[in-house]
Amino acid sequence: MLDEKKIISCYVRVSTNKEDQQKCLQQQRELLQEMYKDYEIFLYSDTGTGISFNRQGFKKLLYDAGLNEKRLKDGRLTFEADEFREPLFNEIVVLSTSRFARNIIIIDVLRTLWDFKKVNVKFLGVQKDSSNMNDSILLQMFFAMAENEVKETSVRTKRGNKTTVMQNKIRNNSIFGWDFDKDTNSLVANEKEAEVVRFIYNTALVQGLKRTAQITNEAGYRTKKGNLWSDSTIKTLITNPKYKGYNVRNKFTSQNLFTESKVKYVKKEDWIVKKNERIEPLVSEELWEEVQEAMKNRCSHGNRGTNARKYDTGGKVICKCCGATYVRCVEKRISDKPQGHHYLICSHKKKYTKKYYQSENINVEMSDDFIEEQRKVYYKNVHLQINF
Repeated sequence: MLDEKKIISCYVRVSTNKEDQQKCLQQQRELLQEMYKDYEIFLYSDTGTGISFNRQGFKKLLYDAGLNEKRLKDGRLTFEADEFREPLFNEIVVLSTSRFARNIIIIDVLRTLWDFKKVNVKFLGVQKDSSNMNDSILLQMFFAMAENEVKETSVRTKRGNKTTVMQNKIRNNSIFGWDFDKDTNSLVANEKEAEVVRFIYNTALVQGLKRTAQITNEAGYRTKKGNLWSDSTIKTLITNPKYKGYNVRNKFTSQNLFTESKVKYVKKEDWIVKKNERIEPLVSEELWEEVQEAMKNRCSHGNRGTNARKYDTGGKVICKCCGATYVRCVEKRISDKPQGHHYLICSHKKKYTKKYYQSENINVEMSDDFIEEQRKVYYKNVHLQINF
């Protein structure tokens, strides 16, 4: 049986990675550690929104409390009691209800914790316990108020977004090629990065996305965060109208705040694209259009893409050098191999070329033979019992 006096868990959370928020997170930790210095503490923390339950620290906390994740039909993530696992503690301490969650469905989680695992959640800010029926009624009211506050904030944000769209204001203030001037709401060319942008556009005019990324990396150019360029980051850059001096809004729309997929892409024809004098163009409109046309002509399937076949090994073979997963490819250019020769390649090596990742490719026939051999060994040692 758990020692009720000596083992507890504590949960702390802040919303962002900003310096003042991270200091607040550390202060929460230190306060709880001081308050319960005579206890053995399991400490869990998160940086992220309280709307969603999809927080690593939060999910680990509830797993250690004896619950498992469960996805509801409306997309919400909730939790249910594990029939066999016992909790590592019998009390969770949180400074305030808003640190734990801003979602009314948390009440069901609190009930599950107490009814099935006898784990109490103590909210110090309001001095309420989830194990107390009278307190539970008040806690339900607090969480309902927190959820309603989030909804009202969302409405105000959407209203503000509509206003800034009409004013043609610039919202993305950290974009490769420019420095953002907050006072004038303008993008001023960063000459060092602007040189890279023009290099990429001129290269993409005659090369495909993957080859453009390779040439850009070999030239020693890196992204704003110092990472290697990939075909996806190249495509994002060369298809962005900002680089010819146009502001783009309404690319995304928010969905249900309380599901795990809150943002949805808007169809390209519904984007709001306006020329903006506060954006210093990095390439000419003519070059930008030429690159779009060249990319379109190189794509034999248009922009529809093709469906990739799924294989049993998908996501299961891990590179020992970098930890990335292996993906399946088809070799068609080597004449001494059968047409359509399949092999597995490290996804990082495929994305950034073997200059940066030297892991070996894997012959699919060899991997299939290995899996088949393991299957035989497994079934050889399994004794099937049939009950009539």
